[in-house]
Amino acid sequence: MNCKGNKLLLIGSIIGLAAAQSAAVEAAGSDAISRLPCSEVSQASVARQAWSGAGAPFGVSLAQWRQDEFAALRGRITECARQSGTDPQITVAHVQRLEDKVLNQNRRAQAAADAEATSRDTERDLLVKVESFTTSDELDAFCSKIPIPPVAAMVRVVMACKARAKEIEYKAAEAERKRQDDERRKQQSERQRLETAQLQERLATLPVDVRKFMTENPGMDQPSFGTDGGPQILISLYSSELAFRVCRERFGGWDASIDEAKRRSSLIEKILVLGFGMPEEKIARTRNGLGMDSGRSEIIERMRADHRIRQSCHEFEGALGLKSSPPLR
Repeated sequence: MNCKGNKLLLIGSIIGLAAAQSAAVEAAGSDAISRLPCSEVSQASVARQAWSGAGAPFGVSLAQWRQDEFAALRGRITECARQSGTDPQITVAHVQRLEDKVLNQNRRAQAAADAEATSRDTERDLLVKVESFTTSDELDAFCSKIPIPPVAAMVRVVMACKARAKEIEYKAAEAERKRQDDERRKQQSERQRLETAQLQERLATLPVDVRKFMTENPGMDQPSFGTDGGPQILISLYSSELAFRVCRERFGGWDASIDEAKRRSSLIEKILVLGFGMPEEKIARTRNGLGMDSGRSEIIERMRADHRIRQSCHEFEGALGLKSSPPLR
């Protein structure tokens, strides 16, 4: 084989080795990402990584991040979320936006490098050609055909236009998402304002004793009271009344505490039904389940079997601010 053939083989070997090394590096990067600890792939951890310039998110050079690396990161986030029982949607969407941004940056960087290399090659070829001419006519004829602006510059312009188009598309999508989020928040705020105004109108029509009770217990006029606070307080009052009944069966007394628990639960029921629109059937089902009217339920039997029931009754009284029952001895 001649010298030229040996050189071609050598060049081919070098190119093949470089390609193999590049593939190995990319595989190692995605493999390492797929084994990241779950603590390192939270939304905050992902956001803390250096996703621009000379950054190396999760130890992988930014220039080496390709679709495989981002796919590995999304896969790891999804797997960790599955293990912890959380929703990965927000973090995965954040990674998708990062992927669009980083891949766009890498494409622009690669395009710039390719254009620069092409420009250098073109310049070298032109210089060699210029040096080959021996007459001014041939030189002038050749040089007059060199495009202005140069071809390489046009390539850079075309690539820059494509990159800029993607950037504009990305920013427009971000702006639209923000507009939709702002609109949703605005609509939600308006709904809450209207609901609160309507609630205040309904509460203003409640009986005097109910409104007095609400004044003495701030917070009952808030929308959340109808869904969370009120039902919880009602269950607590029902439980208190049942405990007082069991204590009366066993120890006597407790009538005043029973009456007070009934009074308060009746007021809460009116607030929930008349003010917040809770169906009376829902309250009836709760009372039936606890045995408030029948005196028979699983919770009542557990209270009757509880040797600490008297102490529990005193604790319920303390929570209600009552001091009417016989003291503990």
